Amino acid sequence: MVDTNKRVFWHFTFKDILTILCSAAIPIALAIYTAIGSQQQKREAEKTRQFDLEQAEKLRQQTLYDEFINNIFKLDSYGYLKERKNPWAFANAYYRAAHLEWDTIHKAYILQFLKEKQLIGRNNCTNGCRTTSLDDIIRLNELNFDNVHLTSQTGVLNKLNLQCVSFDQVSLSNADYFDLIYNRIRPEQVISLILSDESDTPAQSQLFFSRFHIEQLTQLQTVTLIKIESHSLKWIFSNLSKLKSLRSLTFLVTTTENEYQSQIYNIQSLVHESLLKIIPRLHRIHMTDGMFLSYIPIPYLRHLHLEKCSTNDLKTLFQHSTQLRSLSLCLNMYSSTFDRVSLPIHLIRLHLKIEKKVISMNEIEYFLSNLPYLQHLRLDLHGSQDLFDGYRWQNLTCNFITFNFKFKTQDYLNRNNIESYFTPFWLEEKHWYVGYNRYCIFSIPYFVPVELDMAYYTSFLSSALDSTLLNRCVTKISLGENEFKFDGYLPNINTLQIRLPVSLSFLTSIIDLDQIKHLSLLSLDHILRYLPLEDTMPQLHELSICNRVDIDTINRIPNHRFVQIDKLKIFIYGQHSEYITEKLIQLFPNINHLNCTLKCVPEQIMYRCINGFKYLSYAPFYLPVGVFLGLNKYNWNENIKCLITDSFVKRDNFIWQVNHSATDEVWLKVHWWFGKQDYFDLIYNRIRPEQVISLILSDESDTPTQSQLFFSRFHIEQLTQLQTVTLIKIESHSLKWIFLNLSKLKSLRSLTFLVTMTRKECQNQIYNVQSLVHESFTKNIPRLHQIHMIDGMFLSSMPFAYLRHLHLEKCSINDLKTLFQHSTQLRSLSLCLNMHSSTSDLILFPVQLIRLHLKIEKKVISMNEMKYFLSNLPYLQHLCLELHGSQDLFDGYRWQNLTCNFITFNFKFKTQHHLNRNAIESYLTPFWLEEKHWYVGYNSYCIFSIPYFSPDELDMSQHTIFLSSAPDLTLLNRCVNKISLGENEFKFDGYFPSINTLQIRLPVSLSFLTSIIDLDQIKHLSLLSLHDILRYLPLEDAMPQLHELSICNRVDIDTINRIPNHRFVQIDKLKIFIYGQHSEYIIEKLIQLFPNINHLHCTLKCVPEQIMYRCINGFKYLSYASFYLSVCVFVNKNDWNENIKSLITDSFVKRDNFIWQVNHSATDELWLKVHWWFGKQVN
Repeated sequence: MVDTNKRVFWHFTFKDILTILCSAAIPIALAIYTAIGSQQQKREAEKTRQFDLEQAEKLRQQTLYDEFINNIFKLDSYGYLKERKNPWAFANAYYRAAHLEWDTIHKAYILQFLKEKQLIGRNNCTNGCRTTSLDDIIRLNELNFDNVHLTSQTGVLNKLNLQCVSFDQVSLSNADYFDLIYNRIRPEQVISLILSDESDTPAQSQLFFSRFHIEQLTQLQTVTLIKIESHSLKWIFSNLSKLKSLRSLTFLVTTTENEYQSQIYNIQSLVHESLLKIIPRLHRIHMTDGMFLSYIPIPYLRHLHLEKCSTNDLKTLFQHSTQLRSLSLCLNMYSSTFDRVSLPIHLIRLHLKIEKKVISMNEIEYFLSNLPYLQHLRLDLHGSQDLFDGYRWQNLTCNFITFNFKFKTQDYLNRNNIESYFTPFWLEEKHWYVGYNRYCIFSIPYFVPVELDMAYYTSFLSSALDSTLLNRCVTKISLGENEFKFDGYLPNINTLQIRLPVSLSFLTSIIDLDQIKHLSLLSLDHILRYLPLEDTMPQLHELSICNRVDIDTINRIPNHRFVQIDKLKIFIYGQHSEYITEKLIQLFPNINHLNCTLKCVPEQIMYRCINGFKYLSYAPFYLPVGVFLGLNKYNWNENIKCLITDSFVKRDNFIWQVNHSATDEVWLKVHWWFGKQDYFDLIYNRIRPEQVISLILSDESDTPTQSQLFFSRFHIEQLTQLQTVTLIKIESHSLKWIFLNLSKLKSLRSLTFLVTMTRKECQNQIYNVQSLVHESFTKNIPRLHQIHMIDGMFLSSMPFAYLRHLHLEKCSINDLKTLFQHSTQLRSLSLCLNMHSSTSDLILFPVQLIRLHLKIEKKVISMNEMKYFLSNLPYLQHLCLELHGSQDLFDGYRWQNLTCNFITFNFKFKTQHHLNRNAIESYLTPFWLEEKHWYVGYNSYCIFSIPYFSPDELDMSQHTIFLSSAPDLTLLNRCVNKISLGENEFKFDGYFPSINTLQIRLPVSLSFLTSIIDLDQIKHLSLLSLHDILRYLPLEDAMPQLHELSICNRVDIDTINRIPNHRFVQIDKLKIFIYGQHSEYIIEKLIQLFPNINHLHCTLKCVPEQIMYRCINGFKYLSYASFYLSVCVFVNKNDWNENIKSLITDSFVKRDNFIWQVNHSATDELWLKVHWWFGKQVN
């Protein structure tokens, strides 16, 4: 039975409950309100205090400026600035005392005042504009003008007047003196001009002609125009006829973008009208399309290069070019017949490519019969079977100097046609070798394929005596199957694409992994198959990932640092994008080129990438736009334009550019380029060519077209005393010119020719000019004493009568044997041998060698081999070896017998097995330690000479202990300059006195750091959190040389409030991540903490306008800043559009030379990346 009398302890009505809740909630709400109000009052008070400080400093500077002007007036009135007061000691003493008090803005103002008052710039003129001989009243030498902006107040309208002002012996670090550099250019001496408005040099043409009038270029002979912006193109062609000395014109249009192609056709009539005026006096023309030249008389034209041309335009053109001697063109003959083509009879050189037509041998014979003076022929054709007949080609080309060809067919080649290229005419008389398969035959090395896709692999055969010549030309390979059958070996692969997982053992069997520079993988986690990368592919620096990187992929990658990768191409998609980005920054800390596609909310990720990759110099982003509801393409265009224009206002020189197309979806591509000023003109005006004895030219990415620019300033005949020339990755057109004229350097005794095979076009370039290089070497080598080259293939079969020093980065055994037969005077040799496919015996080196540096790869060397090898070098005194060896190679006693008469001996021996104790002890004898003082470092798998082969970086979380035989136990540690600490205070007995880069992943005490490193040497400090810096205060005492600081974690209100009111004046480079509420307060605090920042990498995950604006203008010495901005925080996209537009438009008014650029794309989501570069003008 159920008891219905239940006991009730609590009985509440709804009113009672409501009363209890209100009584508790009201005090809580009041407390929250009070806290918020207090925080707002503190922030307002801090802003007021900061504003007062800024106003006080401005007033002080203005007072100092006014006093200086008044006092100079008094000095002038009292006669202290008269000529009789030379050297004006009192005036200079007063100026130097005042100079110490001014900020950078007023230093620039004072310089302009001194120039206007004629107190500086009275003499020292390099342009011949002054004939007086007057000393400057105020001397600028030994003064500090760091961070000073010497730019015109009227922008591009007028140049800054600092002519004749001498800046000798002054400090101009991070100074912006764009106008100063342009003032050094002498337009009347310019003979060659290259203008490009491509993505890496936007608005270059407009900037150049804002500084110079075209009439000033009186000696200009060669003009090259590359993808010039439409408004500049119209102006240039309207004024091109004013260049009376013009003899060569290159006008290149890349047709990759529809809007640019349409731009060309829009101004076609203007181009045609301009060409009518200038072409009669032109000798050389290079154009993308022949349509511009039809119906124009060209009486003096001798060299013509057309990327494409119709047969109708060609026939018209040839009627007016009676002096043409060299022709290169591509014909599309889809609707034409070959017999309609009749070339000028006087042609000497011809490069002809024909598309959309099958050519027969009869047509070719008739065609060439009308060219009796032809000496150099290059053909690229699709042909019938008779076109492949080598016997008929022998009759046609027997009098030619060069003949290169590539013939294709859709049918199988018959055996007779192939054998026709194996006659003495081809192999012995002309040395014209061919490669072939079933469908193609081509000249080698000119038309050898440099790329190989194994999924579509068809083997090529060759008529060359060296059977490996074809394989040596391949530089890029794509693997689409796991482990297919391939019998060849490709020694020069530098780009490796792997679509499906391939084992490391298979790769090493077909290619030399030591040569790989660019690796392309399907998925990021596939990289785990090839760890450790620094051992597997030591030269790898570029990585491309085809598939998107999501959270599952990134979590499969362990905590590793791929420090050798500096170029990364990646696709980020899905949730957790911020986490993925942070992980990528940790994995790839040294990225300087980033190509990133983002299909996620873009702001935070783009800005985190820019600021997280601290060495970034170039980054294009593809950004999705669809995150803004209701956004149309026109609003989006304005949004981006406004965002950039805002920051545009506050800085001097930067690049921004928007490329967009109006379709159903808008795609924007935003490029950011961060670089350093090329002081080309300033430096070149100081060069005296007749005094130059050594010259280094490089056309690499950081110094593009340097060689062409140099020889546009100087004639090679002027370099009368030049003895040493170094050429590094020179562009093909410059390389041809240089080697054609190299024989004019009568004093040349040393040549370095380095080709880094990082790009396919560079490889093509080398083989294209190989015959030219060989011809030039034949003229120059008899008088050369020293040669340094990447590959020995250029030197084979050449006489070396006086060669004494040879350095080859790589060389085949066959080339080396041939080379040694002709080098009777060789005394010094440095080379790397790949003996993967060679016999076990080392080849015999020249017996007269005195110095040898030898590196052998892909072979385990024994002591017996080395003993036999060295027994044939009786005069050797200096030896350096890098070898993988068997156990007996490590025997110090046997090395003692071999090297007892050597002056120097440096080595690095590695093994896959543990070294035994006896081997190590053999290097501890009196011979090594007392007689020779040859000390070694060693661990279980390696032994090496110190300090020659000592490691320079150390990660303590992966520390491998090295021991040393040196009496000074710190010798090994002194070679290390970078250290990473991942544990708090681990046990370590050593000391590193030369560390300049310190990375701390977890808090480490100052006492522990001082016990293992010399903090006085630290220049770059990387911390996990900003408040970790408190452990090392005061910084100026703890690390006096520190100037760069990186903070890995985000800076929020809690972090910044733990930092006291301190000023880290020594920090000029800062990498930071700002996130959460109170961002304005955080920025103001950072500006106070780091007042001297000139490089800022900042990721903003908050409302961006005020923060970006405040950073750019608050850090008053800023020369470079990259921001990742979040757009979604705006209530709607139209508000964001107006906010950003007003920001950029405002700054645009206040500066005169800067660069800004926007690259954007439209998809479902939006990403923006904004770079600001202030300082030195991009050349």
